[in-house]
Amino acid sequence: MSKVFKNLIPYWRWIILIFVFLIAQAYCDLALPAYTSDIIDVGIQDHGIEHILPKEITSEDYQMAQTFMLSDEKEKFTECYDTTDIENISDGDSVTKYKLTADSDTLDELDEELLVPLVMAYQAFQSGEQMDVDASAIPQGAALDDNMIKQIRSKVQDKIDAVGSSTLKSMGVAFATKCDENAGIDEDGAFCNPCHVIGAVCLNCLVGECRGFVPIGFLGIIVH
Repeated sequence: MSKVFKNLIPYWRWIILIFVFLIAQAYCDLALPAYTSDIIDVGIQDHGIEHILPKEITSEDYQMAQTFMLSDEKEKFTECYDTTDIENISDGDSVTKYKLTADSDTLDELDEELLVPLVMAYQAFQSGEQMDVDASAIPQGAALDDNMIKQIRSKVQDKIDAVGSSTLKSMGVAFATKCDENAGIDEDGAFCNPCHVIGAVCLNCLVGECRGFVPIGFLGIIVH
């Protein structure tokens, strides 16, 4: 065994390089499934949209989105948007819209915290099927207090749990897409951007794996 190590001493630089490439190769092998999952979940299923909060939202959708939010959730939601007044070309009146200003880390947190109330609002006012949230049962002209909201949310909690996190996230993305469309944003142009980025990372991982094989084979030839 000692003779083997003595023979390897002249090639210590190559050995260090091999270990570096092996570590890079192992990282690429472990990272590829996650990137592939992102291509399917974000790029295909969610049309490249990563977050459930719309980039822009009309005043009507802005109020609708807060229907089933608790007080602290409403505060976090409103902090993410700035008000902008845009002139309506057809009649000259100004239209109030809200533009998303939150950073990526904040959006990642709110994707989990606000998912249930946003999906419930979307289902109640736009489809009303999967969650069985009846918008007509909501008191008109009066804001729901936290106790009433908790009671309503508790009634649909079993259905929410049965839907699953992935499908629920897709519903949240559908809400964001619909609100963006209502605000005049076309999401089709951004469809391929996340896929291109993730695809480039996957290609880079494959190249990294190939690079790991070259020095290993070269050292084998030298030592032999």
